[in-house]
Amino acid sequence: MSTVGTSPPGQSAPRFSPSSEQYVDGLPAGFVFPGTENLDPAEIFSGPGYTAPRPRTDSGATAALVCGLLSFIPLVGVAAIILGIGTLRRLRHSYDSGEGLAWLGLILGAVSVILWLCVLVVVLFVA
Repeated sequence: MSTVGTSPPGQSAPRFSPSSEQYVDGLPAGFVFPGTENLDPAEIFSGPGYTAPRPRTDSGATAALVCGLLSFIPLVGVAAIILGIGTLRRLRHSYDSGEGLAWLGLILGAVSVILWLCVLVVVLFVA
């Protein structure tokens, strides 16, 4: 690696001046940041800065919500309850999102199971 503007031992280095000819944009000519030798600067510096990755929705939460919405079909509410509980336990230890979807699927599944049990009791004992 070459250094621009070095001085022999015992002498002081030339003073930095942003307007001097040996520096372009405040950096020595040909300067490369360490670790970026093989990267395209246009790709690195084109964005507004660090952009956080988008949160990922857990697939179990989506499945719990779908089962909760389809719980008018008998026994699908049970699947919504199982998927919702399992997803909520898994989401406790991850950075994924979807907690609201899992809760909604769990609640819809529980309500549908209660309604189906009421319908079963009415059909068996009233009829």
